[in-house]
Amino acid sequence: MNESQPSQNQLDVMRYADGELPANEAQSMEQRLATDPSLRRELAAYQTLEVLARNTAPPEPGDLEWQQLRSGTLHRGVGLVSWLLIGVSSLGYFSWVLAALFGWTAPPHPAIFGIGAVGLILLTLMLLRERVAALPLDPYRKVKR
Repeated sequence: MNESQPSQNQLDVMRYADGELPANEAQSMEQRLATDPSLRRELAAYQTLEVLARNTAPPEPGDLEWQQLRSGTLHRGVGLVSWLLIGVSSLGYFSWVLAALFGWTAPPHPAIFGIGAVGLILLTLMLLRERVAALPLDPYRKVKR
């Protein structure tokens, strides 16, 4: 099998399309593209391949793990309970604010805030559980900055 190496024009087009050219070289490439129809066709072909590759790529292992975690009964149940508690707390706090606007000066019941806090804690724990479960599949965890 005889595979030819890409030409310098093809390499320049790929680097341009990927945003890898320095500003002065990118400007030069734009001038070349404005005058050379074959170079524009080369760029269009490369961009088409790039779109096709992006759309046909299988899901990342981490994405599959997130989907599995989010479709689980525990996740849905805890999420529902958490948002329900936060909603009840918000309604209680909102009704206290409305009552205060109309002259009722009694302080809000501490349970209003406690219920919301429990909901937020449950949501936080659920998100931490997801993150810990998906961490081994994170492709960026070993990347150093």
